[in-house]
Amino acid sequence: MFGIPSSFYPDPVFTQIGSEYYAKGANAVSWYSALPNCHRIGAELISISKIEMLYDIQKHRNRTSNGTKYWVDLSDLATKGDYVSISTGWKPTFVHWYS
Repeated sequence: MFGIPSSFYPDPVFTQIGSEYYAKGANAVSWYSALPNCHRIGAELISISKIEMLYDIQKHRNRTSNGTKYWVDLSDLATKGDYVSISTGWKPTFVHWYS
């Protein structure tokens, strides 16, 4: 079975939201700064693959951070309007995150 091993104890900088762990920086930064900031702590930008993940993130955000916005792992840097994942290079399968 896949998932988070029972022996996994996350660094305090990470917060569990649903079945995933996320880190939030202390200050608002651009997407260009957020990407290397994530990599420095061994993380990636948010990759939302299903509606349940989106709802979990939205509920947490609304409960704890007054509507803070988060950067996602998609970019159209190579071809404008053609979004791909920065970590995989694949086109997204779920794009209902945009508001």
